[in-house]
Amino acid sequence: MVCAGLRGSCRRLHDLDSAATAAALDLGVMLTTNAAFTGRFEGATVRNTYNGLGGQSGILAAALACDGMAVDIDSVNAVFASLSGYSFDRGRAVDGLGQSYAIGFHYHKRWSCCGFVHPSLDAVAEMMTEEPIDPTEIASIDVGTFPEGAALFDQVPTRPLAARHSVPWAVAA
Repeated sequence: MVCAGLRGSCRRLHDLDSAATAAALDLGVMLTTNAAFTGRFEGATVRNTYNGLGGQSGILAAALACDGMAVDIDSVNAVFASLSGYSFDRGRAVDGLGQSYAIGFHYHKRWSCCGFVHPSLDAVAEMMTEEPIDPTEIASIDVGTFPEGAALFDQVPTRPLAARHSVPWAVAA
């Protein structure tokens, strides 16, 4: 539900009532982009379009709801618990609705690379503050990380985005 906020904004723009708002949310879910995330390893920049596609689907969903487009029953559960996920808790999704906002809980990247690379770079940065490191004296670096970080092991990435998804490249850089 990447663009739930945008979809909510569309509700305001179209002045939808609660039933049409619910329909817009269901329609927006059905217009979700379900693309493979594996292309990041090769540096496929198509993933840069996903947020724009989410915004586009939010605007389209609100317009379709205004026109009375029929929705699938329980589309949120169908998409997020079956097609692109493994579970969906409706109560958790609406808990604190209108009272708390997730924008304050986002992670701000310190490094210009995949978040799974960050712990390795944090460790290197910490080591560099403890004592000076002469790069010419480094023969090798052993990195221990969690499974998602360990999957980012391309030592010779061919594209800039692929490099930002490579623990060996980022640590060496």
